[in-house]
Amino acid sequence: MDQLLAKSVAQQEIDAKKGNCVLTFNKTNGAFIAAAWNVDVETMGGTDYLQHVQVASFDSNVEEVVGYYPDFKIVSIEELGGSPILESDVDKGAAEKVTKEYPVAKQVNIISNALLEVARALNLPEKNEAGELTAIGKLGDMRTYIEEVLGDNERRKQFYRENPNIRYVSAEDEARTQAEVLEGGIHELLGARKIEGGTVFS
Repeated sequence: MDQLLAKSVAQQEIDAKKGNCVLTFNKTNGAFIAAAWNVDVETMGGTDYLQHVQVASFDSNVEEVVGYYPDFKIVSIEELGGSPILESDVDKGAAEKVTKEYPVAKQVNIISNALLEVARALNLPEKNEAGELTAIGKLGDMRTYIEEVLGDNERRKQFYRENPNIRYVSAEDEARTQAEVLEGGIHELLGARKIEGGTVFS
């Protein structure tokens, strides 16, 4: 029963996208921007910059808009050779994999540890003659600060874990739940996740 209901809802969503569709184009160069369903062209804003075109039928699940206004065509995705794989999505997938194994803080620690070891081996000073911190001294300060923050963070997590009044979800549990949700290739449909607050060092 649930499967039949799910199919029914999915079919309703697909049917809703067929017909009564408005294609929006850049009024300056004719490039396709987006499609909208069940809307009134007269109520759509931005007419000074956008060109709206009403079409009888367009299904974004199996079709794409190809070309520029007014010479565009609606072509089946199958005819185009299948759904596109974006290089940016491939790169994001790799970046996510790297930062999952080596979070930014871990990257900084590894790099700074290596630099500090080299600096100490060469007896490079942490302060100059004026008593100001050198680049090596500033690097050491940064490392100390990062270690303090990570230490505080670990103590905070321990408090959450041991507090019976707090529903704490570990990263492992969160990853396990996410893996179950995406099992079967759903992640390919959703695309790569954008990395927030982090950068992969190159």
